[in-house]
Amino acid sequence: MSKTLLILGGNSESIPGIHCAKKMGLYVVVCDKNPMAVGVKFADDYIENDIPRMEEGLNTLEQYHKNIRAIDGVLSFSQNAALAAARVAQRLALPGISVASAELIADKRAMKTCFSENKLRLPWYSSVDNVGALQDIVQSKGFPLLLRPAHQEDIGGILYLTKGIDLEWAFNYSISHSLNSHVIVEKFITGQQVSAESLIIDGDVYTPGVCDRNFEYLKRFSPYVIENGGNFPSLLPDDVQHKINHQMKKAAAGLGVTNGVLKGDFVVHQFKPYILGVTAGLNGDYFGTHQISISTGIDTLQVAILQALGEAIDLKTLAPKFTRAVSQRYLFAEPGRITEISGVDLARDLLCVEDVIVKAKVGDIIDAPVDANGWAGMVIAVGDNRDQANKHALDAFNHITLKTKQSF
Repeated sequence: MSKTLLILGGNSESIPGIHCAKKMGLYVVVCDKNPMAVGVKFADDYIENDIPRMEEGLNTLEQYHKNIRAIDGVLSFSQNAALAAARVAQRLALPGISVASAELIADKRAMKTCFSENKLRLPWYSSVDNVGALQDIVQSKGFPLLLRPAHQEDIGGILYLTKGIDLEWAFNYSISHSLNSHVIVEKFITGQQVSAESLIIDGDVYTPGVCDRNFEYLKRFSPYVIENGGNFPSLLPDDVQHKINHQMKKAAAGLGVTNGVLKGDFVVHQFKPYILGVTAGLNGDYFGTHQISISTGIDTLQVAILQALGEAIDLKTLAPKFTRAVSQRYLFAEPGRITEISGVDLARDLLCVEDVIVKAKVGDIIDAPVDANGWAGMVIAVGDNRDQANKHALDAFNHITLKTKQSF
């Protein structure tokens, strides 16, 4: 009988992981509150459960594990499910990041304290409990600043604070996304923002991918922080990328993570990387699940799955097989009700286009984006260099028509 992998979440980002696990001969069980989630149809079995409230469903999973089919490993491909995955691993005695480490990662205030104690380089920050404290910080530190929930219940609530913003509104908006009624304000540091996907294996850290994140729309969508994809590989000098890997090693050690996957977000200012935070698992932005393997041939999905099953990792598999430029870009629709979507298949059929995902459907009502989930479509394209990859991504979008009609 093949081993069984439980995947928490059946969204589109989980599909490559499901396919990879199936190719490895594993029996795949998807857990999601929505039986119509896109990943469910590719799985061998389905368990209905609300992942953010996994505490209520642990008994259901334990009964499945004991009475229906033994689960050998658990993975998530969503930032919001990382803590749930740790709790499932603990309850079922499976390999994985400890609950204590996952809770530390989930609580941004505790995580930043941990980083500070372990001598990582951070932007100036402070926990804020009321509007008056935020106003005092603005007076002393000036703009621009970033405001973020200390413990997010979703990916929303992050704001870019500049002159003229209503601080009372900003505080109330950000804290409405926080589970612990705290927000964090930090100095906005200019520089290239990057994400680093790191595999932690027996305490050693391997970073096969550093992605240059694209915030060209920061002013357009302000005060909301909206990313427009990214580029791989990074254009940062090798010595700066080595510094990022070193910072990830210190972060993993401080968080108590000796085996698993961590994604670190950094801003590089004057060739010095400042760590903004980390998340656990291959989650977010289609980076670890798509871009690394497309650009390098390193199968990070397979490594993550093997780790989840407690299998040994052959370090030779972490060596790049090739290098290709990768461009990921998002399609943002005009607000309104979608009346037409066309050209998607034409875009997919273009040479050098690796993937096109349109999550919007005709009839959906599209609002102006307020967080990283505000895109209607996404494309990943490749090229011999960055400019060429970016051009191929733009060419794909030029084939797609997405019309909306304002409703009053």
